[in-house]
Amino acid sequence: MSTSNATIGTGSETPSGKPTDEQAFLQVMYKEYCDRLRQNEALRQQGIAVVFALSGALTGVEGALLVFASKSTTENGLQGAAAPLLFVLATIIGLFVMLLGISGCLFAIKLSERVDLHEYYSRMYRNELQKMFDQKKYQCLRRKANEDHGSKWPCKQLANSHVYWIGINYVVIALGFVMAIIPWLCRP
Repeated sequence: MSTSNATIGTGSETPSGKPTDEQAFLQVMYKEYCDRLRQNEALRQQGIAVVFALSGALTGVEGALLVFASKSTTENGLQGAAAPLLFVLATIIGLFVMLLGISGCLFAIKLSERVDLHEYYSRMYRNELQKMFDQKKYQCLRRKANEDHGSKWPCKQLANSHVYWIGINYVVIALGFVMAIIPWLCRP
């Protein structure tokens, strides 16, 4: 059974003449994609927080290992052969921190791509919703809001937020690299 757009709905229409069912559908889809966008942003933030928490904990462990390994063997009871093993362990921890940074970077890239996708979809649904109403009135409001925001935040054009989320993982990668080479630079 086929129905046309004119027979769909309850009979009430929007100012553009489109059925209210279409408006309700567009609003639901717009909200769904906005929710997905926010969920991916939250996952990105939480994932990076886990990377930083693990990296910080491992940095503390490596620091303790290096202090322990650098003491003389008479103070800590280690035989002469055990201290180099601690340096190797510290290097492995540094390499693992580098791996965490690389994983965090890939995670941020993937979730940033998903955020952009859901933002694009929500923008398309919002544009269709705006067509149902007085275009001039709402475009003027949007333009004014963008101008006001741009004047308050002139440096917002420097980079998108995904650049920061991806770039912050480079700090973790650099930290892991330093942690991997320090044991060999500080050997007694």
